[in-house]
Amino acid sequence: MFISNEDELQYHCAMQSFKNYFGINPKIFLTDKEDALQNVISAVFPKATNLLYIWHINKNILKNCLNKFDKCEQFDYFMKEVN
Repeated sequence: MFISNEDELQYHCAMQSFKNYFGINPKIFLTDKEDALQNVISAVFPKATNLLYIWHINKNILKNCLNKFDKCEQFDYFMKEVN
Protein backbone atom coordinates (compact mmCIF):
# COMPACT_ATOMS: atom_id res chain seq x y z
CA MET A 1 0.00 0.00 0.00
CA PHE A 2 1.34 3.40 -0.98
CA ILE A 3 0.70 6.22 1.48
CA SER A 4 0.32 9.47 -0.43
CA ASN A 5 -0.45 11.60 2.62
CA GLU A 6 1.02 11.07 6.02
CA ASP A 7 -2.24 11.64 7.86
CA GLU A 8 -4.10 9.52 10.37
CA LEU A 9 -6.64 8.19 7.87
CA GLN A 10 -3.92 6.92 5.52
CA TYR A 11 -1.89 5.46 8.38
CA HIS A 12 -4.97 3.84 9.87
CA CYS A 13 -5.83 2.14 6.56
CA ALA A 14 -2.25 0.91 6.22
CA MET A 15 -1.96 -0.37 9.80
CA GLN A 16 -5.36 -2.02 9.77
CA SER A 17 -4.53 -3.70 6.44
CA PHE A 18 -1.23 -4.92 7.90
CA LYS A 19 -2.99 -6.30 10.97
CA ASN A 20 -5.72 -8.01 8.93
CA TYR A 21 -3.37 -9.43 6.29
CA PHE A 22 -0.67 -10.79 8.59
CA GLY A 23 -2.84 -11.48 11.61
CA ILE A 24 -0.14 -10.40 14.03
CA ASN A 25 0.08 -7.80 16.76
CA PRO A 26 3.63 -6.44 17.01
CA LYS A 27 4.81 -5.63 20.50
CA ILE A 28 7.20 -2.86 19.44
CA PHE A 29 7.22 -0.20 16.74
CA LEU A 30 10.26 1.91 15.93
CA THR A 31 9.25 5.21 14.34
CA ASP A 32 10.22 8.82 13.95
CA LYS A 33 8.35 11.62 15.71
CA GLU A 34 5.30 11.41 13.45
CA ASP A 35 2.28 12.23 15.63
CA ALA A 36 -0.30 10.85 13.20
CA LEU A 37 1.52 7.52 12.97
CA GLN A 38 2.00 7.29 16.73
CA ASN A 39 -1.72 7.96 17.28
CA VAL A 40 -2.71 5.21 14.85
CA ILE A 41 -0.29 2.70 16.36
CA SER A 42 -1.86 3.36 19.76
CA ALA A 43 -5.35 2.87 18.34
CA VAL A 44 -4.76 -0.20 16.16
CA PHE A 45 -2.15 -1.89 18.38
CA PRO A 46 -2.97 -0.62 21.89
CA LYS A 47 -0.60 -3.04 23.65
CA ALA A 48 2.39 -2.13 21.47
CA THR A 49 5.24 0.08 22.60
CA ASN A 50 6.34 2.81 20.23
CA LEU A 51 10.04 3.66 20.45
CA LEU A 52 11.62 6.72 18.92
CA TYR A 53 14.40 5.89 16.47
CA ILE A 54 17.74 6.96 17.98
CA TRP A 55 18.89 8.57 14.72
CA HIS A 56 16.11 11.14 15.08
CA ILE A 57 17.01 11.81 18.69
CA ASN A 58 20.67 12.34 17.77
CA LYS A 59 19.70 14.61 14.89
CA ASN A 60 17.59 16.71 17.25
CA ILE A 61 20.42 16.90 19.79
CA LEU A 62 22.82 18.00 17.07
CA LYS A 63 20.41 20.68 15.88
CA ASN A 64 19.67 22.06 19.35
CA CYS A 65 22.83 21.44 21.40
CA LEU A 66 25.91 21.71 19.21
CA ASN A 67 26.09 25.49 19.59
CA LYS A 68 26.15 25.13 23.41
CA PHE A 69 29.67 23.67 23.36
CA ASP A 70 32.88 25.65 22.91
CA LYS A 71 34.87 22.76 21.43
CA CYS A 72 33.97 19.85 19.19
CA GLU A 73 35.70 17.49 21.62
CA GLN A 74 33.27 18.53 24.37
CA PHE A 75 30.30 17.82 22.12
CA ASP A 76 31.79 14.49 21.01
CA TYR A 77 32.20 13.48 24.66
CA PHE A 78 28.63 14.55 25.39
CA MET A 79 27.26 12.48 22.49
CA LYS A 80 29.30 9.46 23.58
CA GLU A 81 27.78 9.70 27.06
CA VAL A 82 24.23 10.17 25.73
CA ASN A 83 24.37 7.12 23.49
